[in-house]
Amino acid sequence: MNLSRYNIVALAILSSIALSQVSVARAELVYEDDLDSSAGKIVEADKAERINESDDQAPQRSQHVSKNTNDSREQERKDISKSEMLRRQRTREELKNEDLLSQKLEELRLKDEMKRTDKLAKESLDISSNENTVVQSAPVVSEQRVGSAAMQNSSQLQSDAQNPLNNQMAFGPNGTPRYDNNGIKGSSELSVKDASQKEEEFNQRVGISLRGGMGNISDAIYNIQSKFAFGLGVSVDITDYIAFVGGWTYSQYTLGASNGILSVPYAFSYQQYQRSLQLTDNTFDVGVRASIMKSTSRVRPFIGAGVAYRRGYINYDQNTQNYIKTYDPVGAQDVSISGFSGYIETGIDFKLTKNIGLYGMFRYYNTLSSSQSGPINPNAFITPYSGVSGLGYNNDVRNQAGTQLSKDNFYQLLGGVTVTF
Repeated sequence: MNLSRYNIVALAILSSIALSQVSVARAELVYEDDLDSSAGKIVEADKAERINESDDQAPQRSQHVSKNTNDSREQERKDISKSEMLRRQRTREELKNEDLLSQKLEELRLKDEMKRTDKLAKESLDISSNENTVVQSAPVVSEQRVGSAAMQNSSQLQSDAQNPLNNQMAFGPNGTPRYDNNGIKGSSELSVKDASQKEEEFNQRVGISLRGGMGNISDAIYNIQSKFAFGLGVSVDITDYIAFVGGWTYSQYTLGASNGILSVPYAFSYQQYQRSLQLTDNTFDVGVRASIMKSTSRVRPFIGAGVAYRRGYINYDQNTQNYIKTYDPVGAQDVSISGFSGYIETGIDFKLTKNIGLYGMFRYYNTLSSSQSGPINPNAFITPYSGVSGLGYNNDVRNQAGTQLSKDNFYQLLGGVTVTF
C-alpha cells in the first residue's frame, strides 16, 4: 500500500510539471479564457485514470490532483503579466477592425464596379450619325448585384414591367432613340443630324466692313452731282438676327448754281463763266439692323434704321476769296453745314467664306435739324476775273438759297466687303 501511495504521489508531481511546461509554451498563444478549459482537461484526464484505480486509493489521489490543479492554475495566472493581458485584448480589437475595414473596402469596390458597368452599357449604344442608321437593339450587359443594389434593380424591373409605356418611350415612332439625362429611356427626343449639316450655335460676332459707292442730295435750287463716297462700318451681333451697326462715310459732291439762282445780266451769254464748287460731307451713323435669315445662311437680306450726324464744308480757293472780297468782304468766308437726321436702310449680305462676305445697301437720310454758318456767295460760282460783276441771288430764290443746302435730305448707295471674327 505504501508503494502504491508513493507511485500516486510521483505520478501527480510528474503530471503537474508536464502541465506547467505546456502552459508556459502556450502562454503567447492562449487567451485568459482558455486557462479554465485546460485545467478542466487535466481534471477529466485524472478522472479517467482514477476509474481504473482501486476504490480505496481514489480519495487520497483526488486530494493530490485537486491541489496540483489549483497550484498549476495559480502559477499560469502569475506567469501572464498585465501587459500581456492588454496585448491580447488589443489583438482582439485589431482583428475586429481589420474585418470591418475589409468589409468597407469590398463595398466601395462593388459600387465602383457597378458604375463602370452602367457606363460601359451606355457607351455600347453607339449610333452611327453619318449613315443615319437607327439603333434597334443594344448589347445587354448583365451584372450580379447584391444587397441594396439588387433590391433597387429588382424594383426598377418591376416598375418597367408594370408600366409598358416606359419601354415604348425608349424609341420614337420612326425608331429614333430617345434620350434623357439618365440614359436611353426618356421623354425628350433629340434628332440625329449629319455632322456636315449640323448648324452652328449662335456666338456673338464682330464685323468690320469697307464701304464704297456714291451719294446724292435732293435739291431743287443747286445743281448737285455725286463724285464718290467711301468709309468704314462696324457691326456687333446681339442675336442670330439682330445686330448693332455704326460707321462713317466720307462723300464729295460738285455744287453748281442753276440759271434761276443767279441774277446775271445776259445770263445765257455768261454761262461759260459759271463754275462748280466742291462740297465735302462726313456722315457718322449708328443704328440697328435686322436680318431675315440666320447667321449661317449664305444669303441674308436685311433692313435697318438709325440716326446720323452730318458735317459738311464748302471751301473757297484763294482766287475766289480775293474776287468775292472786291464786292462783299463778309461773304468771302467758307461755309460749313451740320445737322442730325434719321435713316432707314435695306440691303443684302452674301457670304463667301465663314469670315468674309460681300454686301450692298441703300440708305435714305431724312434731316431732322440743321444749321449753316452762312449763305453761299453767288459770286463763288463765277470764274474769278471773268469780267462779270455784281452777280448776286435772284430775288425770287434769295431767301431759299441762303441755308437750303443744310436742310436737304440725301441718300447713299454703298457696297463693300465685310470681315467677321
